[in-house]
Amino acid sequence: MSALNKLSLLMGPKGDDYHLVHKVVAVMLKSHKNEFSVQDLLSLDLFTGPEKKRLTSMFDTNFSAIEAWDARFDHENGKWKYSESTYDHERITRRLLVLMNKKTFSPGSIVSTKDLSLIRRLIAEWDAMFVKDWELSRGDEAPRFEITWRVLQFISNNMEQRIGEYSIFNFDFAKTFLEAYQDHTGLILEDIILGRNRK
Repeated sequence: MSALNKLSLLMGPKGDDYHLVHKVVAVMLKSHKNEFSVQDLLSLDLFTGPEKKRLTSMFDTNFSAIEAWDARFDHENGKWKYSESTYDHERITRRLLVLMNKKTFSPGSIVSTKDLSLIRRLIAEWDAMFVKDWELSRGDEAPRFEITWRVLQFISNNMEQRIGEYSIFNFDFAKTFLEAYQDHTGLILEDIILGRNRK
């Protein structure tokens, strides 16, 4: 995964964003196309002014992929390609809510994306849930990654690029952590596939 590749997760309550995503999907299905540019959407009278403003930020080309409830969009060659999502949003949302309410964290407090000890604790708690789910469902030992300073710095920088240095510890902060962590996991998998060894 290159530095330009970044995942966006749209999840949680099915509000305005959920309905806007499904409006986009309906347009795609009606046109019998599974790819589009943001400009394609902005040229349509079907979307209101506020919706067009949100579409511009939602389909920001800084993202390489968007997982949005039951839809997935991949950005390739200047176009967004739609497909049905296989991402288990409900399970991941439940995990994030559990993560937020761990005794080691303080929901509502001001936290820093540069706090590497906080990021280390988030990784430890997230991995513990992942390992438990993996071993219960598969019956074998779950894969584990070493949490080095480089990993922590990658996640910290990724989060800061998304939400700035300071934030409230809430669901959005936890979701941003997961986006950054999954970006790093994707980088590891790409390195394995390409035989790269990062020192």
